[in-house]
Amino acid sequence: MGDIDVRSRIIGSIFLLERKLDSIGNREFGAVGLTTKQWFVLINIAAMGENASISKVAENLSTSHQNIKQIALQLQKKGFIDIVPDENDARKQILMITDESRRIWNEREDIDVNTIRMVTAPLTDRESKEFLNKLELLIANLENL
Repeated sequence: MGDIDVRSRIIGSIFLLERKLDSIGNREFGAVGLTTKQWFVLINIAAMGENASISKVAENLSTSHQNIKQIALQLQKKGFIDIVPDENDARKQILMITDESRRIWNEREDIDVNTIRMVTAPLTDRESKEFLNKLELLIANLENL
């Protein structure tokens, strides 16, 4: 198999992996009324803390402001986040995790850790670190294209 064939299979495999992870996530997070995309936005909001504006989340996830705004409104409606104006700039909206959201994720922690372990079971700890390193390398490269 030639170099370009292997590289094409890498790209195809990444797309397939995304589809399979999306399916598993929709099943797992459906239990709390979320889609995989909503969950992914939610964990990014949580990771950013008080600095989670719609624009910053959109930039972090390489998507549009409008896409994040739409998902944020859905998350707000479901009680997972609050959307509040920034104290210094009323045009800027801050996304904040609710106490109810924290409670749900604390209750689900064992379930979610088990799912992560099942999905990554074929990889050793060393292989997991190497795989993450390679994925981050590809992502960084894509930022420059």
